[in-house]
Amino acid sequence: MFESICIGRHDFAGGPVDFGQLAEALVFYQVVHFVADQNAFKSLVRTCGADVILEFCEMGSLKIHFYENTPAIVTPNAGASSEIHGLVTVKVRNENFLTFATKFFEEYVGPSGKGFNRTLRKYLKAVSPYEVPQSALDHVRADLSDEEYLRASVNGILSSVAPEYKQPNPMTFDARLLSDGHFEIKTNIDFVAATKAHSKHNNIPAATLTKADILAQLLTTRTTLEMASGLSADVALGPVSSVIGANKLASVIKTHEQNKDARERFTEWTVEDSRAIAETVRSGNRNFVEVLTLVQKSQQFKDWLKKQDSSADLCKEYCREVSRLDWADNLPPKSLRWLLVNAAGLVTGP
Repeated sequence: MFESICIGRHDFAGGPVDFGQLAEALVFYQVVHFVADQNAFKSLVRTCGADVILEFCEMGSLKIHFYENTPAIVTPNAGASSEIHGLVTVKVRNENFLTFATKFFEEYVGPSGKGFNRTLRKYLKAVSPYEVPQSALDHVRADLSDEEYLRASVNGILSSVAPEYKQPNPMTFDARLLSDGHFEIKTNIDFVAATKAHSKHNNIPAATLTKADILAQLLTTRTTLEMASGLSADVALGPVSSVIGANKLASVIKTHEQNKDARERFTEWTVEDSRAIAETVRSGNRNFVEVLTLVQKSQQFKDWLKKQDSSADLCKEYCREVSRLDWADNLPPKSLRWLLVNAAGLVTGP
């Protein structure tokens, strides 16, 4: 346990990165795989600092995977009574990590001098470009035919982002696949009322909640699970993504692993008397220079843990000890709750 973890884009109700989650993952895990699109990468560097990120990478604690294409939902007739949706990957012509990073670091560092050349060269070495394969879209398209998974996931999304919205019972959200690869969604959800509830609950006046938004969250979660599966890593999901991930994995287990206990794929446990590292980073009271100090001091504990036979009690004691390092020991106590999914080898197909 605590070998590697994959962190993708945050739930759509939040920003591109949950920096508290990232900080805790860096402190406790040996390797954090950070999956970034352009916005997430910019946010990462601007929040943490370019040199600090490079230190994490050089230590082997952080590995950055950069999407050179973006999975997306397209709705060419948005607003029509029968909207048609499609699954695509978007890639700007002649745009890759090299061209993106050159433009970004010209702005961030300045186009002249050793600082720009040094920073760009190091990031080109540290970052692994990645393209979402067509097979991932095929798997999502196949998911749309799984009525039980689809309805359970949509129910969970609405319960998370718009809990005050009274869902119809029974709720329908059914996909009809078309011959050209597009699809229609037939639903009895009142998206006007759901949007109002979502806006009020999250205090976002201009919030929207549409069929396309829900489909986009399903797509993002599925591609994150596939990335984690390919890396044989745990995956840290936000509250909305966790609901989708649990439903997806339960569906695959039901189909392919009838004799296995689904709970073996999930780790959910609580460490009492830990420290509020994620919360203090989210609040801005501690920065990633200070997080780097914790990661450096936790290395000896990580090296020790690798040599031990893993058990829940041992891992809890490890968490308690690491959370008391340096400045973290002065933080308010909290119960550290881990909700993790072991996606390894599980979601490579429909």
